[in-house]
Amino acid sequence: MRLTKKVSVGYNPAPQKYGSRAIYNKLGQLEDIEDELGIDLITYLKVMMDRVIYVKGKEPEWGGVGTKKDIEQYWVEYFSKDMLEVKYGKDSDSHFIKNPLKTYGKTWALTKEELK
Repeated sequence: MRLTKKVSVGYNPAPQKYGSRAIYNKLGQLEDIEDELGIDLITYLKVMMDRVIYVKGKEPEWGGVGTKKDIEQYWVEYFSKDMLEVKYGKDSDSHFIKNPLKTYGKTWALTKEELK
């Protein structure tokens, strides 16, 4: 949920250092990044720092034997707007999730509870 109004010409060029205008400008810039990513920054940073996610279901090309309802923990090897590379264990093959930011909460999440 966006808290600031989207500004096409930029934010106030001369913000107060610690005043409400500076806070509004900073928040607006952070929200612009979230809009571009398609996911909130807190979730994005947690994935980057923890490197652990939960994936729902098994993709047929993964060779998995589980069902679409299974939720498994995976290690994140690489993460971008377009691709999420994960491994089931340290020695397993890599698996890829396309457009991961759009599928957050549907096919993958930070916790098992978010996928149930």
